[in-house]
Amino acid sequence: MFEVGNVPVGLTVECPHCHQPVAMPEQVSPPPVPGVNERYMERPLGQGMAIASLVLGVLSFGLFCAGPLLAPFAIATGHMARRRAARGVAGSGRGMALAGLALGYVYLATLVLFVAVIATAIAFRSPGVPFRQASSMASGSQRASCANNLKQLGLVLKMYSGENRGVYPPLSETPGRLFFDGSLPGSLSSIYPDYVTDTSILYCPSVGPVPDMILDPLAAFDDHHYWYLGYATGDETALLEFARAYRDAAAGEVPLAEGIASIRGVKLAPLRDGVERFFITDINDPAAGARQQSSIPVIIERPGHHQPPGGHVLFMDGHVEYIKYPGKWPMTPDTIVTLEGLSAME
Repeated sequence: MFEVGNVPVGLTVECPHCHQPVAMPEQVSPPPVPGVNERYMERPLGQGMAIASLVLGVLSFGLFCAGPLLAPFAIATGHMARRRAARGVAGSGRGMALAGLALGYVYLATLVLFVAVIATAIAFRSPGVPFRQASSMASGSQRASCANNLKQLGLVLKMYSGENRGVYPPLSETPGRLFFDGSLPGSLSSIYPDYVTDTSILYCPSVGPVPDMILDPLAAFDDHHYWYLGYATGDETALLEFARAYRDAAAGEVPLAEGIASIRGVKLAPLRDGVERFFITDINDPAAGARQQSSIPVIIERPGHHQPPGGHVLFMDGHVEYIKYPGKWPMTPDTIVTLEGLSAME
């Protein structure tokens, strides 16, 4: 044996004892340590990100106000941990990463929903839209539909009078039915289906679903939601006189037309084109006829379907006006109570 000292490995030297050439062996590297490789070195980092994602996701709900800051980091670290798991890194915490991602995304969805609810509530409570008006806003389209129903009925009456010598449909002879009949005996044409094909216009949409009248559409022609008198009443006094004659006719004392004709001192006449001239007091006023037409009610809605309380009124000139109840005529307590009483008769 001999010491090689500082002789570089891999060279040929002379043995000091036998003076023979000796080849020095090459240096052999130590064997690698089992399990130490690149992927093994990534394990702590990948698992740490998965743990961070899970912890941040839990804290997003625990600290709700700080959630907007924590949830995005929970999602980011969760995706990074999942990418390492996709490369096959052992112990990368795939399950914890998935849990962190789920918590982060669920928190963000909850936050968006929460903000939307708060924004909607603030909008309804703002000064421009008081909360008590929220229901009226929701029913605004129904009020518009109700007014449109009366406008369509006004066109129906105009078309009927245009084909029947200017006469409007007569009031139903059935006691308690303050409306015109869908089928008119002795007439060449019937309201249904010649003029009214959709009976839903006889109902206010604010009350609820329209009843199914497929089997008997003529049953829709009643004062369910609207009153039709068939007579031009210029004021409350005339309407109260009409009510008295209607009660007498219902009791069989005298036909309604005769009872109306016997009334003296009150302007009351069957609805027909030009009846407004009966109410003109100044024949020299060229606008008197149009003014009278705009003040003669033809169809009156039962109040209570809308907010604020009131009802639509169709006037003879075709315009529809919403009048609060109690308010100006015909939305006065005496008139409405009188019409309710006539409608309840049998």
